[in-house]
Amino acid sequence: MSDEATKKLGRFMKAQYSGQAREAQVRLVNGHADHADDMAAEARAKALQAFAASAGSEAVTIGRVPTFDPRARSFLTAEAWATRAFPAPVRLLGDLVTKTTRTFLVGATGVGKSLIGVAMAAGMATGTGFLDWPCDRPVRVLYLDGEMPGELVRDRIRDAIRRTGRPDLMGNLIVYSLDAAEAFDKLTGLGIMPPLNTEAGRLFLLRLIEGFGGFDVVIFDNCMSLLAGDQKEEATWSDALPLVMQLTKMQIGQIWLDHAGHLEARQYGSSTKAWRFDAVGILTRLDDATTIPGETGFNLSFDTPGKARRRTPDNWHQFAPRTIRLADDQWTAGTGIAKPTARIKALTKEQLGWLTDIVDIMAHPANVEIVEPTPGAGVTTCVTRSVLRTELARRARFSVTDYEGKIGPLSDSDRATFKRTLSALRDNKKIYMLDQLIWLPNTSR
Repeated sequence: MSDEATKKLGRFMKAQYSGQAREAQVRLVNGHADHADDMAAEARAKALQAFAASAGSEAVTIGRVPTFDPRARSFLTAEAWATRAFPAPVRLLGDLVTKTTRTFLVGATGVGKSLIGVAMAAGMATGTGFLDWPCDRPVRVLYLDGEMPGELVRDRIRDAIRRTGRPDLMGNLIVYSLDAAEAFDKLTGLGIMPPLNTEAGRLFLLRLIEGFGGFDVVIFDNCMSLLAGDQKEEATWSDALPLVMQLTKMQIGQIWLDHAGHLEARQYGSSTKAWRFDAVGILTRLDDATTIPGETGFNLSFDTPGKARRRTPDNWHQFAPRTIRLADDQWTAGTGIAKPTARIKALTKEQLGWLTDIVDIMAHPANVEIVEPTPGAGVTTCVTRSVLRTELARRARFSVTDYEGKIGPLSDSDRATFKRTLSALRDNKKIYMLDQLIWLPNTSR
């Protein structure tokens, strides 16, 4: 319906309905309740019929507003919903993935989306689950890959079989890769899978599912390689929704892998992608300081801008932020997000020279104090900042040269150098500092 037609509807409803509705209200006040509802319904119907008659080519057939019988009226009440019975959900990965859930896993290129996708697929196919997400039983899994070369698919599957320890159940996992699509077509005559946001792609996938006798869950790797069109445009994803909703109606769970935007903390493209999904997990890279060579690791969070529609107090831990690692051929997860840490830079030659000067300055009893800088730490040989500043000036560490036994105010540049160098020595644990006191390691008495 066009905007103009919608405006016409509003005008007709106001003009045609308001007078008759007022008459119905008057009759109700005057005690004629038996006819008031009928008059109101008749007023609505006449208004809509008048609109339809004036809409020309946009005319629609509108009859009398129906009156539902008591059973129909009670069907949608809160009481009916509260007592309605549904089959117990089959938990494929806890409450994160069931046969009716739709889940996005979003991350930048190379963060590990395919790795965790294959690991989840293997955990569901074997019934072993993945990390702390349990699987009720071994289930049938379809993994659709749109970009990995065949040899990489093979290696990933070999790794997954080894890590689950259940090669006898890995037949439950079917991997359709575009790299092997032509060879599969020769065996089946099914053709090559078209983009899944087309009618041809939807029908292809439904035939593929039927040909294998059905699946419990499908993993799509990934949106960019399986859908046609500009990924920034809303229509690219909205055209895939008929397939998404049909799979849910068929009781087939879905995990879609998708790319992150430029900031790597949000899903690429339209925010409407997440509207019909139960969960959106955001994968972000670990800081180099929190990883070790040879491991894959990332943070996973369902908190904003992610999504966790099925999170409850009872399953809160399943959607809690976590750090996931693949190291020593084993997946592990730690509670909480690994925070980026500041990398400690190695000391420069000049800073090492300062350290030599500080050690020499503190070797002279006249420059130091024997104090207890922190309660319970024991007495320690300390130097104050003012004494250290004066002695460093004597050693030409600053631009001040005329001090006559004292040092005047430092220039802004010298003050910044003093502060920066002491901080670098502290970060490398060459000195300790507290307020105005400075001391060396292992000098407690």
